[in-house]
Amino acid sequence: MPIVMQFHTTDMPIENSSRVNDYLTPVGTSPPYDADLEDILQWWAQKITGLAEDLVRPRWQPIPPRQPEADITWCALGIVQVSTSGTPQIIHEGTDITDPENGADILIKHERIEVMASFYGPLSQQYCDMLKDGCQMPQNNDQLKPYNMALLFADEIRSIPTFRNTQWLKRYDVRLYLSRKTSRIYQVRNLASASFEIKKD
Repeated sequence: MPIVMQFHTTDMPIENSSRVNDYLTPVGTSPPYDADLEDILQWWAQKITGLAEDLVRPRWQPIPPRQPEADITWCALGIVQVSTSGTPQIIHEGTDITDPENGADILIKHERIEVMASFYGPLSQQYCDMLKDGCQMPQNNDQLKPYNMALLFADEIRSIPTFRNTQWLKRYDVRLYLSRKTSRIYQVRNLASASFEIKKD
């Protein structure tokens, strides 16, 4: 006879804090990832190069759109790696903005984001070099500050021609490396009281 597993549920919400012995999930605003982060970098590259908005595209899309004609210069941009530098730092704030009375832990980490931009078309080398130079201008780099990001360095430009429809197409790639500081808030409450005993020899 099979064993029937029964699970009891309740409509009472489980508190998401250190007051209960359960998993903690972050609260408040989370740092942008996935499409949100790619949108920021795509906008940044588009403004630096001056290309039209529809000519700076996400590198990988669920349904790839039709590529521009061979005589049009355009860019495909995507994140290829996100690495964390060192061990995340956890700071307890006794009065946090999400809960001033009870406090919370803030987990802070520093990331290195590797972005690859590929330029296609007759002026692909020119625009690839324009992105490499332009992203190092302080005023352009400052546009990333609201997202806690900054350019670390830009790698060398590489020529990677692609063969399509019986013809070779110009393609130039450049990898950009950015730093980013992220934080998440966990509701680890202030220690209100503790029972302990001091023994002397």
